[in-house]
Amino acid sequence: MNMNVKKEKISLSELLNRYFVQSKHATLNMLIFTVICVIISRLIMFVIYAIWFSGRYSGFFDAISAAWDCGWYKSIINYGYPLEPSGHENGDAASWAFFPLSPMIIRFFASLLKISPLVAGFFVNTLFFILAMLISYKYIMLTRNNVKLAVIFILYMSFGPNNFYYSSLYTESLFMLLTVWFLYELTKERYLLMGVSGALLSATRVTGVFIVFSVLIYLIYKHLREKQGKFLDFIKNIFSNPKLLLGVCIVPVGLFAYMLYLHLHVGDALAFTHIQKAWGRSTSDLFDAIKVFFRSGASLSIGSTSAEASLRPLTAAISTNISNALVSIYYTVIFIIIILVTVYTVKKRRAHESVPYVFPCAINVLTLGFVNISRYSSGTGIFILNLIDVIETKLPKPAKIAIYSVFIISSLVLQYMWFDVHFITIG
Repeated sequence: MNMNVKKEKISLSELLNRYFVQSKHATLNMLIFTVICVIISRLIMFVIYAIWFSGRYSGFFDAISAAWDCGWYKSIINYGYPLEPSGHENGDAASWAFFPLSPMIIRFFASLLKISPLVAGFFVNTLFFILAMLISYKYIMLTRNNVKLAVIFILYMSFGPNNFYYSSLYTESLFMLLTVWFLYELTKERYLLMGVSGALLSATRVTGVFIVFSVLIYLIYKHLREKQGKFLDFIKNIFSNPKLLLGVCIVPVGLFAYMLYLHLHVGDALAFTHIQKAWGRSTSDLFDAIKVFFRSGASLSIGSTSAEASLRPLTAAISTNISNALVSIYYTVIFIIIILVTVYTVKKRRAHESVPYVFPCAINVLTLGFVNISRYSSGTGIFILNLIDVIETKLPKPAKIAIYSVFIISSLVLQYMWFDVHFITIG
């Protein structure tokens, strides 16, 4: 017997293809891989929480959903929507700005399992996140046939910046799941299922209704790619497809249902947009909107007036200015990356994928500034998918290692900041 036979080395690509493409259990294998990633990432999150609270191990579920808008979702889960505003210092804010689908689902499971809404929210949204990763894997293989890209995407979403949002009371996990499902069904041209996912999307967040523009862009691409004739032929093809028309018409049903509820409940079908004034959102003055565009975020100033500075120790003033400057740089860098990735996506003839994050980000920048821009872009998953696509196809290996290292460090810092309720984590 020859003991000197060398074992055949298997490359990473071959290994990934063996388990996640060629195997008859490929989908199950990817599900197991995703679950393992999520469990490890949440354990890391728990360790960071314990460090922040000096070794305290209880209250994790409360802490993960204690920041920013989580409180509004918690109030909807517990008490439903109020009849009149009472929030904020001026008493002019109400939870009408937050759409009902996610709170309804969490409330259902909390009641069914007799557990705290915060615990239910953690597990329900983590489950949504896992499902979003699974459908993202299917979508990547359908549109790019690149299993390595799918694996890196899942690793990024599980361990990368903003991963805490996908287990909090925020709607990011559900919104991502429905967005990728919509694009998957659109690509498969199963328009009725596309419409159902779109309707649920528009019941999750108001910007979900803009997904209909993805359909238009996709159909334009298809028309040009298949050389189906002139503009009139394009219109004829659309109106001769009843499933397509019905699917598109179904998309705003979630939004319309919520508008009907608000009309019956508070007498204002557009209460969800009118109440936005309590958060400083307004486009009534274009000049003000342009000024807001160049701010780093809502009420976020890089400096302080001399009167304010004189009331604080110099070290505190310097610390605050540095912190605000770093937040400004963080938001600005993300904004620039969004532009670059979007240009790349358009050049790759995938502009329909940019709609779910470009529209929310554009609206946010013109009404509130750069605040939320990180969450609105990464929360759909699609922006991150295209970002990783750029990194993997355009950059050399040393640059990839450096960038992914920055992502990991940023993730750990942001998780720590989340438990500290630092402004930067609002997105």
